[in-house]
Amino acid sequence: MNHHSIITYVMVCAGSLVLSLGLFLVLREVVAWYWKINEALELLVKIEENTRK
Repeated sequence: MNHHSIITYVMVCAGSLVLSLGLFLVLREVVAWYWKINEALELLVKIEENTRK
């Protein structure tokens, strides 16, 4: 491997990692929205706050 191919390999790996992380974060939000996880969490927090009063 020459110097140019090593740099290209590192750039491709870094780009793939960034793209995978971005895709994971987007899909995580879609799944949370679909299953209404965020709304359920907010409701549980409100219930907890009311029970501590």
